[in-house]
Amino acid sequence: MQLVPQLIAILEDNTERVAAMTLWLERRLGMYEHFFTDDPYEMIRLLRERMDDIVAISLDHDLFDRAVGGTELTGMMVADFLAMQPPQFPIVLHTSNARDGETMKRILREAGWRVRVVTPFDDTTWVGNDWYPAMKKAIRRFVDRTEQ
Repeated sequence: MQLVPQLIAILEDNTERVAAMTLWLERRLGMYEHFFTDDPYEMIRLLRERMDDIVAISLDHDLFDRAVGGTELTGMMVADFLAMQPPQFPIVLHTSNARDGETMKRILREAGWRVRVVTPFDDTTWVGNDWYPAMKKAIRRFVDRTEQ
């Protein structure tokens, strides 16, 4: 019997979004460990070390709210890394940058990854209305396939 992955990893730079996502994860998906970072390099390190532990990831493209650094770091870096890996877990893209978000989606899907897209709106209302349901559905399908 294969062990079910137990980690949700999220690339997000906005502290209000992180707080809203954390609440949903703790209340509804508390059985999974969760990891947040605003650093694409840190996310890539985590992926290299714990790829088999991940049940889903969520990626933002624009990381303008990072406490350190400029705007050269983006979620595209993680998408490019994942596109070079064999597909394993679902990915939820959560970005209001339609152009670059579409590019991330295309790159990942062409590499065989399962990708859902959520567009942020109205401060953090979208986290409960769209993001959490997308994550839950993606995780449920992934776990069901993994347990078979």
